[in-house]
Amino acid sequence: MGQASGREISQTKPKKVCTEDNNKEYEWADGILPLTEVPDDVLAEVLKRVPARDIVKSCVFVCKQWNNVINTQTFWKELCIKDNGYPEKLFHVLVDEDFKKLYFKRPYYTNLIKNPDARDDFDHWKIHHSGGDKWKVELPVGCNPLEEYTGTEQSKGTRCWVTSYSECSKSQTIDLIERGCSEHVLDDLRPDIHVSEWYAARFDCGIEYCIKVELLKNDRTAVKEWTFDDSQPAGREWFKAEHTFTDYDPGVRYIKYYHRGKDTQFWAGWYGAKITLSSVILEPKLNST
Repeated sequence: MGQASGREISQTKPKKVCTEDNNKEYEWADGILPLTEVPDDVLAEVLKRVPARDIVKSCVFVCKQWNNVINTQTFWKELCIKDNGYPEKLFHVLVDEDFKKLYFKRPYYTNLIKNPDARDDFDHWKIHHSGGDKWKVELPVGCNPLEEYTGTEQSKGTRCWVTSYSECSKSQTIDLIERGCSEHVLDDLRPDIHVSEWYAARFDCGIEYCIKVELLKNDRTAVKEWTFDDSQPAGREWFKAEHTFTDYDPGVRYIKYYHRGKDTQFWAGWYGAKITLSSVILEPKLNST
């Protein structure tokens, strides 16, 4: 009689996965869960960790189940909360919103100004006047570091626009519908609209500075506007111009953002107002409960 080899046959214990959302547990043998048997909520948890561009360009075409999971409002709502930082309460007040569009457009809680800090020179801005030696882009010189005022290291190395000895002005108009805002939010919720930017003089020359922001209807007539003018003597300080629009009439579809500046000594070169970190942020009003 032959002897047993003494080798034991091991049995693989079932392994488990637990989803984050509802703490459900699923078991499978051999550590492998067949693709066709992956529960929808487990699949959604996995897909939420995939870059969104890959989700819409590749994952959605894998199979019918993946397509069905991806093309749900719940999936994109959870991505909006996870990646965009949108508060859960926002989704209690939205009506007939496409959450996938909301995810990619990002119309709320983020700066809607394109090229807000001269990183792309004058792209997306319309220049009205470029007097004196014209507009210029620079890393700020003749003033204190901007990060000392913003309180964030992210401002370190931020570029700015600099004006000259005659008026320099430019503007940018934001199409709110094109940027992803809904008429319901604009007309019924009427979000707070926060506008701001930083400006400075130089240690050796004073400046004149102005910012004007208009909330416009479809026909480009103004619903509300805010203007701030300032003159500063020579100095190294940065100043923040800021305002919040509230309780404006319905019908806002565009925001026109305009600023201008120059120096006070009529010196050749670029001794006028420095301007950077232009910002327009829409913050929908949420229920307190």
